[in-house]
Parts: sequence; structure tokens; C-alpha cells
Amino acid sequence: MKNIKNKSLQLVQASTLEPTKSKKASRLSSYILILLAIIIFSSCEDPIDISLGDPIPQLTVDAFITDQVQTQTVRLTVSQQYFANTFNPVASGATVVLKNETTNDEFAFTDSNSNGDYTFENLSEMPLITLGDTYKLSISYDGEDYEAFSLAKRNVPIDSISYELKEEELGQNEGYYAQINVTDLGGLGTAPDFYRIRTWKSDASTGKEFWLNNPGEISISADGTFDPNSRGETDAFQFILPIRESINPEIDEDSEEAPYDLGDSIFVELHSIDVETYDFFSQLQEQVNNGGLFATPLANVPTNIENTNSNAPIEKQAVGWFGVSLVNSEGVKIIE
Repeated sequence: MKNIKNKSLQLVQASTLEPTKSKKASRLSSYILILLAIIIFSSCEDPIDISLGDPIPQLTVDAFITDQVQTQTVRLTVSQQYFANTFNPVASGATVVLKNETTNDEFAFTDSNSNGDYTFENLSEMPLITLGDTYKLSISYDGEDYEAFSLAKRNVPIDSISYELKEEELGQNEGYYAQINVTDLGGLGTAPDFYRIRTWKSDASTGKEFWLNNPGEISISADGTFDPNSRGETDAFQFILPIRESINPEIDEDSEEAPYDLGDSIFVELHSIDVETYDFFSQLQEQVNNGGLFATPLANVPTNIENTNSNAPIEKQAVGWFGVSLVNSEGVKIIE
């Protein structure tokens, strides 16, 4: 019996010791795995230098001409490296001519201040842009000739600009919020009307005056909606609410400011644009707002500025856009 008891005791001791060894081994394995994870993820924090290669300087064109009887400007610069912390160099010494292809009238733009701004001083009371006419922009620069075309489309008047005082709530600061009231034109069947909305703000508290030019403040519309394929289904309807409210400036999430305060002034321009210009701004919106976990690879925004030499190398190509617009405008000052 004594031998049997001793053997039983040895078995019990063995059975209690084995799990202890197993637990220690398991803990040791866990510590090793944690250490490896720290090493791996710490290595992910090392800076990575990305070589973008040598930049190819190209002529950059910013040319939006309107029917407003005022100085019209075509801005020419030269592109540079993506991460360059300076303004693009100006493109001096170019010849810039706007031609009405319907009437054959030509208007020469000159860079009087050698700052890349080629201007036409409209001293007459006749606008450069006329409804239904096609326009060609011709540029000669650095031994190359470029051209682009745009069609002047119809526009719609702005009914009014309204505003209201809103109380603070989740995602909304207390203050004044504005909207543009516009009713889309009808009568073109399945061909939509395209618009661009530009907003200017005069801040009464700071005295600053500026256009809303942040990437998220680009505002375009097709028949008063976001859908360029509406096929006339929204003809003659009021612009949808998000479009009407696009005249409010973007506010940072951490800011306590409101879009507008008492005494501020709002000035809105409604530009008619052709479908090509609409597509340009639509793709520009996609690229400047492209970010986050599911961001798509960056892509070049299209251009309608073409080198007349179809065999010109890439460094002799141009980027940017030329468009013409009819403009209607409205302004308001916020009062109690």
C-alpha cells in the first residue's frame, strides 16, 4: 500500500508540475511575440524618402474670360517641382490673343508689369464675350504656339441671397448661414446647363476681403444639381439645397467661428460654363479632395491648352484651362 501511495503521489505531482511549465513557456512565447511586434512596428516609423525625379517645367495657363466690362486677365506661369515651397515662375515674353471665331474680332492681352498677368483693358461698354459665340485663345511662348477653344453658354439670373441666424448644435456653430436662390433655366431638353458659383466675403470684424478659394469651396452645378447626366429632369427647378448653401465658407472642425457674422458682406457670381469646363472643375474637385484610407492614386487634371505641333515633346506641352462665361451677380450685407 505504501508503494501504491508513493506512486500516486508522484503522478499527482507530475500532473501539477506540467501545466506550470506549459504556462511559463506560453508566457515566454507571448513576450517574444510582443517584442517582435514592437520592433516591426517601430521600424515602420522610419522616414522614407521618395524620389519624384526631375520635374518637367511646362507652361501653365489660367484663363477664364467673362462678359464683365472690366479688365480681363490671362495668367501664365511655368510649373515646377511638386514640393517646391515657392510660387511658380512667371512666363514672360508671350503673345496672347483672344479671338471671337464667330465675328473674327481679336483682342491682344499684354503683360505690362512683367508679372505673368496678361491683361486686356476693356475701355468700351461692349463685353468681350457674347452668348453663343466660340472663342479661341492663342498663346505663343518660348518658340511654341498653343491654342484652346471655349463656347459661351447661356446663364440664369440670381433671384436673391438669403441668410438666417442658426443656433449651435452638433457640427454647427452659432452664427449666420447664407444661401443663393436660383431657379434653373428650362427648354434645352436633355442638354443640361452648367454653372460655376464664386463667392466673395468681406469680413466686418477683420476688414479682410477674399474669394472662397479653398479646395472644398469649389462649387459647380449641372441644372442646379450634382448630376451632369440629369437629362433635363431638373430643368426649371430651384437649385438643390447643398448647391444653394455652397456660398458658405468652410469652417475648421475645431473653430468656434460661423460662416458669417453681423456686418459681413457677401457677393456671389454665377458663371455659365460649357460641359468641358464643368468636367475640368469636377476632376479638379476629385483630385484636391482625394485623401483618406480609400484614396485613389493621383491623376493629372485634363487641359484644353494644346500645342499646335502635335509632335511636340512633353516639356513643350501646356497645362491649365481656358474658358469663357456669362456672369450674373448679387450681393447682400448681413444685418439684424
